[in-house]
Amino acid sequence: MSSLPSPSIHQRPNESCLEPFRKQIAERRRLLWPYRRLVEWLRDEYQLSVDWSTIRNFCDVRNIHKGAGEVGVTQASTNQANADADAWNFNTEGPLEIDR
Repeated sequence: MSSLPSPSIHQRPNESCLEPFRKQIAERRRLLWPYRRLVEWLRDEYQLSVDWSTIRNFCDVRNIHKGAGEVGVTQASTNQANADADAWNFNTEGPLEIDR
């Protein structure tokens, strides 16, 4: 059993019981764990009983996606998005010319 805080004690009334496990859940989702396997892991390791849909909602709200972990805007992703936009930069001045 790990030394994480007890999931039944919340700091704030609207805090999810899954919040103490956020990093572990994100890592396991990055490793392609399905929600139902996460349910088993939480039950076996921490005696925490949650439905798979609770984990799905938790991940959706926090942008935790299968194969990606937590999604955040980084400078590298911003640079790539800008490069992609430049590749599709059209001249919008004047009439549209179509080659036939």
